[in-house]
Amino acid sequence: WTLSLAALRLPGLVLHDGLSPEFQEDFAGLGLEFGAVDVRNETRGEYRDWRGDTMDYAGTTEERERHWRMRQMRGHMSPNDLRVLVSLEELLRRRSQLAGKYVLLTDVNDLRLERNPFAFMQLMHGSYDLFVGDESQSNTAYMADWIEVCYRWELLGVNGRSPVVTQGTFFNNGIIGGRYEAVVWILERMVDEFWRMWTSSGYAMPYRICDMPIFNRILWRLLLH
Repeated sequence: WTLSLAALRLPGLVLHDGLSPEFQEDFAGLGLEFGAVDVRNETRGEYRDWRGDTMDYAGTTEERERHWRMRQMRGHMSPNDLRVLVSLEELLRRRSQLAGKYVLLTDVNDLRLERNPFAFMQLMHGSYDLFVGDESQSNTAYMADWIEVCYRWELLGVNGRSPVVTQGTFFNNGIIGGRYEAVVWILERMVDEFWRMWTSSGYAMPYRICDMPIFNRILWRLLLH
């Protein structure tokens, strides 16, 4: 991932919770920026964002409410799920810098960029605002365990019948890119869904891995409606 960014001369930001200074120095010459985040639970006192800066969150009422909810869930989520919150907050802190531009969120351990993805996004400007990864596996086979863990109470009809997709294209949230506003929107919807699950009876949030089922649920609801 790092070498492919360097070959394409693309800037990159790595969010982490403990990479050593020596590790960061080894890659400093490749144009990477490293951002340390605090993933510990902190629900009392003055709220600080993931980078430790005091957060003066002058957003809409909906945004402030979502920010408060993120604070409550912080420290009770698996790393996979927590990265959704961390990524959203990092994008929001860079709103003035990135608004109207293209961004790309990816995994780093199993992904390599062959070409400049932003050139393709710009080519598709006006037609598509959001670009995501997908897999060849069927949802039914590949996501059965995740769906069971994350949406079992809904599949059983305990808390209503909100749709959970079990067939069709499997979208991978290890790749989310597009217009800044579109990427922020999808992350906000994911945070809202995490909160809905957090406050639903029959669901215990701590350390479950639900980012992929939630991502697919949101995208398929968009496609079906």
